[in-house]
Order: sequence, then structure tokens, then C-alpha cells
Amino acid sequence: MKIKNEIIERIREVYYTEDTNNKNDECEFDACYMYKYEGYEITTDKAKYLVVINNDQQCCEHWGYLTSEDDFEKFIGNELVEVKTDSSSGIGNDFFETKCTCFVDFVTTKGTLQFVLYNEHNGYYGHKVIISRTEEGFL
Repeated sequence: MKIKNEIIERIREVYYTEDTNNKNDECEFDACYMYKYEGYEITTDKAKYLVVINNDQQCCEHWGYLTSEDDFEKFIGNELVEVKTDSSSGIGNDFFETKCTCFVDFVTTKGTLQFVLYNEHNGYYGHKVIISRTEEGFL
């Protein structure tokens, strides 16, 4: 996604919960659940970007993690010009092991801020990843 005239103001870790409970009906199997997420929020002068992964273990899988090796302070004040993603997946050493990696790049005029999401699961219990943009004033 190409971006115009947005300046990065803040980058911070976030943790939040998404309630999927249907408040009008009784819950059926797996219909009511509190999803827990962790990741990062990137705030510009015009919008907020959210990059998070569901961090709840549902069975015998490992949910993975989200990380960045970059120095966030280096990107404060930079103009954001593009947000792009790239992903890969493969089968691990175990029969029930699927490994997925997603790269989220915030390209600025002075370099790329990169987040990497690692997800390891058994093929049935995957983990939701959210990459979103909300214009200022919506939150």
C-alpha cells in the first residue's frame, strides 16, 4: 500500500483482547471466545497501523511471536511511503508441524522498519494475524 505525506510519530508494543461472544444467543462450541493479541502500533500524524498476532495457545501448538530487530527511535519523524507484506510457509520436522513467517515492512524515506511474525502450529490451530490501518479520529 503506497502512503503519501504521513510522518511516523510513535511506535509501541500493544496487548489487547477481542471478544467474539454473541451476547444475544447462547454460545455453541467455539462460538464464544476471547482472542488475545500482542504486537505493535505505529502512529503517524494521519493514521494508526496495527500489526498483531493471536497469542493464545489453543491446544498443543506453539503460537509463535512477533518481533523487530530495528531501533524504533531511528524511524520517529520519518515519512512513511509504503506498507508491504511478504509471507512464506512450510512443513517442519514433525508430521503435525506447520511453520509460517510473515514480514511486514514500513518503508520510509530513511530506511525500512521491519516486523516479522513467526507462527508454528499443527495445521488445525492456526493463529490470526491482523494488519490494519485506522485513520486518526476513529479510535
